[in-house]
Amino acid sequence: MQYHEGYCLDLIDIPKNIPVDTPDDWMFSNVPHPGGPSFGSKLCSWQKIFANVPGMSGPPGDEKYSVLEGSQIVLLHPGKTPFYFEIPTREVPLPQPQATFPVLN
Repeated sequence: MQYHEGYCLDLIDIPKNIPVDTPDDWMFSNVPHPGGPSFGSKLCSWQKIFANVPGMSGPPGDEKYSVLEGSQIVLLHPGKTPFYFEIPTREVPLPQPQATFPVLN
């Protein structure tokens, strides 16, 4: 996803060290900010997007989300304080100009 300036977001059960699906009462949402790459919309997992496509549903724990670098995300879950976090950005190396000099004979 680096080429598309994005990351996959996945939930992990740390004690068991296994990926898990998002609980039904949890929600990830983009936090809108001026000049940012988001619109304040709820994130939808790949599995929910492709749920009705034959052969595209994965096993439990296979749920993933696509998020853009630099996005600000909030995790909302009942009875808990909203958890805000930012997706990291990668430094993109810019091509360096190369000086060339004519060769005189």
